[in-house]
This record gives sequence, C-alpha cells and structure tokens, in this order.
Amino acid sequence: MQIAIGFGLSPLIAAEIVTAERGIGFMVLNASAFLVSDVVIAGIVIISLIAYCFDLFIH
Repeated sequence: MQIAIGFGLSPLIAAEIVTAERGIGFMVLNASAFLVSDVVIAGIVIISLIAYCFDLFIH
C-alpha cells in the first residue's frame, strides 16, 4: 500500500506543478522562476509533510 501511495502521489504532484494555476506545486514553480528559494524550500517541506502524513495514515 505504501508503494501504491508513493506511485500515486508523485504523478499527482507533477501534474499539479505543470497544469495548475494555484496550489503548492504552482507556488514552488513560480517561486523557482523568480529565484525565491525560501518559498521553494517551504513548498518542498509542505509536500514532504503531506507525503509523511499519508504514510502515517497507512500504518
């Protein structure tokens, strides 16, 4: 189940980064275009925390 969550979450995040006009992925992509590294790091941390919460939910 953990592997399935990982494989399912990765394309979801990638699609959100590429096509969204708002959201965490868009925030990270937009901040990277303007070289705002603190926002990029914050977005990556938020995405990681969401993935960790999914992992805790599975256990």
